[in-house]
Amino acid sequence: LLDEALAALPRRFVTDPEVWTQYLLPGLWETVKAATLSVLLAGIFGLVFGMGRLSHLRWVRLVSGAVVEFFRSVPVLLMMIFFFFGWFSRSAWIPSEYAPLLGVVLALPLYNGSVIAELVRSGVYSLPKGQAEAGLSIGLSPGQTLRSIQLPQALTAMLPALVGQLVVVLKDTALGTIILYPELLTAAKTLGSAYANTVPAY
Repeated sequence: LLDEALAALPRRFVTDPEVWTQYLLPGLWETVKAATLSVLLAGIFGLVFGMGRLSHLRWVRLVSGAVVEFFRSVPVLLMMIFFFFGWFSRSAWIPSEYAPLLGVVLALPLYNGSVIAELVRSGVYSLPKGQAEAGLSIGLSPGQTLRSIQLPQALTAMLPALVGQLVVVLKDTALGTIILYPELLTAAKTLGSAYANTVPAY
């Protein structure tokens, strides 16, 4: 009777090596991998389109503004679903095991990169006008003034908001569970089902 009672209790999984090697550590690795790729791509996207929104060429500003405003207005979960179910999962040239990762690391940089682009633009606009005037007065072009004088100061000023946005990227990787990406939340859900101990697993 004692053995039956112990067998009926939820299995303890914190000290079980299989839990860490089969569920938690692989899920954590997938989360870190998706977050790292997304942060790098979002940073590149944000710098390129943020500087595009500050360009002295009108058509560059219009195109950059349209791209940034479009991707800022689309929920990141909808982008993941669209990319995965509408494109990657049906593509013959993308292996099925990479489709969820591609869905995550394409949707997150587009949305968060658009937010970073706005941070870059607002950071440059927050600088005193004398910074740009000083660069122009020593013979620098508007583009050189932006890259060498304004942008470094703007990045320093917007660092707290930028770090906060990168934390959002890390948290939003959990949305990948909707498109079958095996990140940490998915691993916890599977772990809770396997060990009949869902709440502690989460």
